[in-house]
Amino acid sequence: MPSAALPAPHAGESSESAPGDAPAPTGWRQRLRRASTSTGARRGGLALVDQALASATNFLTMVFIGKFGSEESPGVYTLCFSIVIFVSVLQERMLATPYMVFLHRQRTERPGEFLGSTLFHLAISIVAASQGLAAYGIYLAFAEGATPMTLGIWVLVFAAPAYLLREFLRSVAFAHMQMRSAIVGDSIVLGVQVVLLGALAALGRLTVPAVFVVVGAATALSCLSWYLARPLPVAVNRRRVRAHWRQHWAYSRWLVAGRLVGNFSRFAMPWLVLWAANKTTVSQLAVCSTLVGVAWVFIRGVSNYLRPLTIAAYVRGGAGAMLRVMWQGIALFAVTLGSVAVFLWLAGDWFLATVFKPEYAVAAGALAVLGFNSVITSVGMSVSNALSAVRDTRNQFWGEVVTLVVTLGTAWPLVSGYGVTGAAWSLLAGAAASLGYMAVMLARDLRRQASSRAVSGAPAE
Repeated sequence: MPSAALPAPHAGESSESAPGDAPAPTGWRQRLRRASTSTGARRGGLALVDQALASATNFLTMVFIGKFGSEESPGVYTLCFSIVIFVSVLQERMLATPYMVFLHRQRTERPGEFLGSTLFHLAISIVAASQGLAAYGIYLAFAEGATPMTLGIWVLVFAAPAYLLREFLRSVAFAHMQMRSAIVGDSIVLGVQVVLLGALAALGRLTVPAVFVVVGAATALSCLSWYLARPLPVAVNRRRVRAHWRQHWAYSRWLVAGRLVGNFSRFAMPWLVLWAANKTTVSQLAVCSTLVGVAWVFIRGVSNYLRPLTIAAYVRGGAGAMLRVMWQGIALFAVTLGSVAVFLWLAGDWFLATVFKPEYAVAAGALAVLGFNSVITSVGMSVSNALSAVRDTRNQFWGEVVTLVVTLGTAWPLVSGYGVTGAAWSLLAGAAASLGYMAVMLARDLRRQASSRAVSGAPAE
């Protein structure tokens, strides 16, 4: 850990013991013990447990679909559910994030009014999403007939509301630091979903529409448990609903735009593969993304730790300290994720055949490319953290634009020519272009700062 992460002693304190005194009680062992038993550490540990439960639910669901469904099932599931995930991401930025930001400022209101207003906004967005799904289901019914994808979309019209509500309640639990509430809710989803999917697999009835019924039932039970436990008061003040919405939207509209740009290529890729190839190729991309996606738990966890550390290093020690933290993060990602990528390159076909089916071993090349893509993306996140430290958020946004443009611009020719491996190369090209752009912008920012200090006569950092 870089020295910039260590807290400076308070005024009047000494880091050394006086001669003849007992060893100082503020040594590194006690500081480590105090940090590991603090409230923040416990909450952080519970948050990691909850993220592990959510990730395990998604991973095991795809494993069940890949092992016991048809060869097209993972692709159909990904295409249908990507719509719901996209809506959930928008709701997180549009409603959940503003709720977290403004939660503690609503001191003049009755308890529960702010949550009640936000739930009202959520209900409107859920109704709109269900109507959009129904409209798409009508189109598919006329265009394709009663296919698994058509039936899956119609099941989601009724199952998606429970899923979207559960995701919001999970964010509310984090906002109020009710980590145990989030863990209980996600444990219910994991347990119910795995048991019911196992039963469907044993009966030979595991289809995409049936999976969505299970998802709806599991998340509905989780929402019901939250309602019965009543961990938070809920009240609706009709006069405050509109004012709260204006507050939400004024804060979140640029967050929504940024998230749209940053995530659109990831959500659009399965659909681009469908248009350029077929549902079987989408299935191959889905199972490869599921295996590589396990690494994202590590990437998000480390990046969430390194971001404040990078910013603090810049504030306390300047550009040099910040760059040391950035390079340490890059080295960590390169060693750990690089090792995973090499393993996927050497044994990807065996891994796909073992976890899913032998039919998916043909996608081993795509799995290897996606493994290296995770390395490039994680390095890009380290550079993005450095841009945050120097307050260059504009070029962080343009880095997301570069990802979108390059990924979508290369997707069609690469997928048309190379199938699922082409899709993986398209994602890698977008991540590499974004990394290159942000690295150049960071170097430019640091040169400008150095030139500005030289002109003003300030000491170098």
